[in-house]
Amino acid sequence: MPTAMTLEKNNINTPKKRGKYTVCVVGCGRRGLPHACLFAEAGFKVIGVDADQQVINLMKMGRALFAKPKLNAILKKHVKNGMVASPPQTMLEKLHQKATLFYLLFQHPLTERKNPIIHMLKKRVKMWAWVYVLDP
Repeated sequence: MPTAMTLEKNNINTPKKRGKYTVCVVGCGRRGLPHACLFAEAGFKVIGVDADQQVINLMKMGRALFAKPKLNAILKKHVKNGMVASPPQTMLEKLHQKATLFYLLFQHPLTERKNPIIHMLKKRVKMWAWVYVLDP
């Protein structure tokens, strides 16, 4: 069973204990990047993954794609302390070995009625689901 499925509150109740776990945040846009920073602030190791190379390049410099000065300061601090930013094709095969928890936040196409296009959403989720299958 994957480690994340067996986590108990007392395993992550201090920053030191949380530092033993790595959270992979998939999708580092307006929602994902603040979440990645919050996980890092809480003491988790963080890998930020995004398909947009511009987002990755900015993250590596400690800057968000959108203007948020406080977020940039937090991001810069954690990038300096080891927060990793990467495109999915670079890390995909290694993520199952490095990350304990996966947090998926990515945009997906909507119909004219603002409903998700299910087959495209399933395709994206399946792309990441194999990571759990590989976990011994």
